[in-house]
Amino acid sequence: MEQTISLSPYSVDIDSGMVLFNLSAWLGGINNYDDNARVILSFLNGMSETIGNITTIGPILAVDRNDTTLFLFRQNSGLIPIGARYMNVTVIMTQVGGGFNIDGYADSIAVVLSHV
Repeated sequence: MEQTISLSPYSVDIDSGMVLFNLSAWLGGINNYDDNARVILSFLNGMSETIGNITTIGPILAVDRNDTTLFLFRQNSGLIPIGARYMNVTVIMTQVGGGFNIDGYADSIAVVLSHV
């Protein structure tokens, strides 16, 4: 799944190089399955071209959860690149084992902006 969010109301602050982002989510899975979820944050300029670094949190694998059904909190932060006018949040679910359902989980995905 994917969502693109306009950053235009914050363009003056972003172009000063003084706006931080914090990407966070609770990620997890079930039992000893390695099905997983990743959250990816990218920034786009006014022409919808990716600029700056791409930030990823996850995946959480069975070994990270001690083969139990569990959510773990993950976060990553940095400066929003000058010229960013949109941010794109993508959640990728990956099925590693057999079966019919993907058992990777993501909850409470957030991107919080703050001034340096």
